[in-house]
Amino acid sequence: MTDSKVVVIGASGFIGQSLCLSFEASGLEVERYSRSVANGDCYLDLEDPRSFSKLCRVKDQVVVFLAAKTNLAKCQQYPEMAQKVNVDNTKLLIDILQKQNNFIIFASTNLVFGSKEASFPLDACYAPEDAYSRGKVQIEEYLSSNLPSRSAIVRLSKVLSKETPLIKNWIEQLKTKQTLTPFLDHYLAPVWLADVVELFKTIALQRCTGVFHLSGAEDVSYASFVEGLADLMEASSPRIEPVSAYGRIASPVRYASLMNVWPEDFKANVDMKSVIEHILAE
Repeated sequence: MTDSKVVVIGASGFIGQSLCLSFEASGLEVERYSRSVANGDCYLDLEDPRSFSKLCRVKDQVVVFLAAKTNLAKCQQYPEMAQKVNVDNTKLLIDILQKQNNFIIFASTNLVFGSKEASFPLDACYAPEDAYSRGKVQIEEYLSSNLPSRSAIVRLSKVLSKETPLIKNWIEQLKTKQTLTPFLDHYLAPVWLADVVELFKTIALQRCTGVFHLSGAEDVSYASFVEGLADLMEASSPRIEPVSAYGRIASPVRYASLMNVWPEDFKANVDMKSVIEHILAE
């Protein structure tokens, strides 16, 4: 990357906040866009294309596109809203950015392949099972067709940090000897937030094109993750009572892992124990 500025769309989100701080710590100027203006972000709302106008002046920059409606249940309940925000308006914004010769890094998901197999390779067939992931598929295809030399797609599995509400709750429950009831038949392939941030930074600084995967090395049940967390916390006599996810959540997932594909020289912590150790050390 020859300039000293990067643009982050969705700067106030879970990944966006950490990514902006990391870019700034590396000496880069960050132009932040989000619905929240509390941190001095430029206002942008994917529901309102009128808010896209400021991006017309962004030219020849790396743009990290994180913004989306990400609540799977709400996307499934309101598919027209999901289509408008995550597809139609997202395409409008991409069109604005591509006219100004920007390089776009788009955050996608393991869910574009569904959940019926483990360790999906890059060229696996799309098999989305919900409105959210169907939207991600449409944008992946749009970028691949229209900006193959000026875009990167980053598919992620479950991203966790110590500030993830679920992790915070589990740690507190283990410390206070409460009973935990994690799912025994709902699975994740956990990755550490800091590694996700480093992957986006690496792609941005090198302007790497193509599709990349960052995923936990294996699919583990939520119950197994909690047991691993308790072990590494050295929790005394943890009260863990696994329960079935069926009947409690809409779509329990059996497989969530991807076959990892990274830029040259990039490395990440992908085994569950390592991810937990890094989370607890934050």
